[in-house]
Amino acid sequence: MTDSRFTQALSRFGATLVDELGPADVTAFTSASIDSRAVTAGDLFVALPGRKVDGHDYLSAAVENGARGLLISSARYGEPEIGSVATRAAEVARVLVVDDVLSAFQSLAADYLDRRTSAVRIGITGSNGKTSTKEMLASILERSAATFRSHGNLNSEIGVPLSAFAVSPDDRYAVFELAMDHPGEMERLAAIVRPTHAVITNIADAHTEFVGGREGVAREKREIFSQLDSTGHAHIPADDEFRDLLAEPVLPPGARCTVHYFGASAGGHFEAYTPRGAEGGTLRYRGREIRIGLPGAFVAQNALAAISVAEALGVDLDDIVAGLEAVRPLFGRGRLYRGRITVFSDCYNANPQSMNAAIETALASLAGDQRLVLILGSMKELARADEEHYALGVRLAELAEQLSRQPAAILVGPEMRSAIAAARGEGFRGEVSWYPDVQSAAAAVSALVRSGDFVLVKGSRSLELERLLPLLDVHGEGDAHVS
Repeated sequence: MTDSRFTQALSRFGATLVDELGPADVTAFTSASIDSRAVTAGDLFVALPGRKVDGHDYLSAAVENGARGLLISSARYGEPEIGSVATRAAEVARVLVVDDVLSAFQSLAADYLDRRTSAVRIGITGSNGKTSTKEMLASILERSAATFRSHGNLNSEIGVPLSAFAVSPDDRYAVFELAMDHPGEMERLAAIVRPTHAVITNIADAHTEFVGGREGVAREKREIFSQLDSTGHAHIPADDEFRDLLAEPVLPPGARCTVHYFGASAGGHFEAYTPRGAEGGTLRYRGREIRIGLPGAFVAQNALAAISVAEALGVDLDDIVAGLEAVRPLFGRGRLYRGRITVFSDCYNANPQSMNAAIETALASLAGDQRLVLILGSMKELARADEEHYALGVRLAELAEQLSRQPAAILVGPEMRSAIAAARGEGFRGEVSWYPDVQSAAAAVSALVRSGDFVLVKGSRSLELERLLPLLDVHGEGDAHVS
């Protein structure tokens, strides 16, 4: 059945349909899963190889849970056991045998968005603030119409196609978060989503290890504009040092869309932003006072990015205000917990700019002579890791001079060796210790942190610093007051 619609659908990303088996009436899928345990009736099960398991070993379980489609590798299909499972599965499910499962999945996701939905698609990327901007914009748009937003960390080469399959035909808007850490990845993600509005929040030292520094990050991020046509809209940070580089593909002589600049220096109706530490801040815009419950130095910039898209879509000011005031931090992303210990948890990711911003937010949140305790994890995927971590250690020593009460620090991860050396060498007088991982740091956290402390937990996701939160009387999302 090599003349099927699937053959054409798979070609977008270069995947080849090697064989096709199963019921002829299965011509499309409306949802997809990469976990056989999460399969629901009618799903396409995508047999991706993982770090520890291979989806091909769970084909039978996926079919038992209701999968009507299997996307499998021709290399594994050639194995007698896998081939036999696939043949049996073809009695109830469409089996698509392809040369590259991931490329095929991405192609089918792009095809699904084109065929099944008419939603206005918005793509958001940037070194910092992707998730906050996505949450703010979705909160604004859902005031007036059904709005999809990508969830969790579904922003990668696997996460974006999963998000695409989650968009409902009833959604009027679909807001996607797009991330990259390797060359070519953003162009590929943009080709799946094909956004009509594309946003870059900022450019910072994130994932510089693989793309040649910050300029390389900017060149890769701007590929989010690669799918825009004359009806599209590019939203660019006016205050970013790479503003002109980001705009190159969409400005004359190659202009192909409408360009919007956002930020404090972009003109327009921005009046002021007053931060309130870890509790967020107040944005004054078009004469309105807007209380935003997201903390951090980038909040005003992210809010202005969301407003830029909303206004380009014709959203009225009342919905913009209501949407921004309704948004709250997600777990692990700038959430404030008040209890015996005050905890500011921002441990989803980290780069030098976001690390410094989190420290500044913590400083602005201290009450009286409250002691600051910093639990900081390594900043991963940096081109100049030793240099950046050393600079962080110098900043910690400056804190010791700045605060009347000596702070304390627990540094976690291999890269933090440079930070503790710098902190001690530059005269950090508070308690400071280093541990290679979360497990070895746990006892130190329990021994160091005391009632009344303000604790900042910040680091790259791979460190899993959230595992330390129960030691700080933070248990899940609902056991402590969240501002």
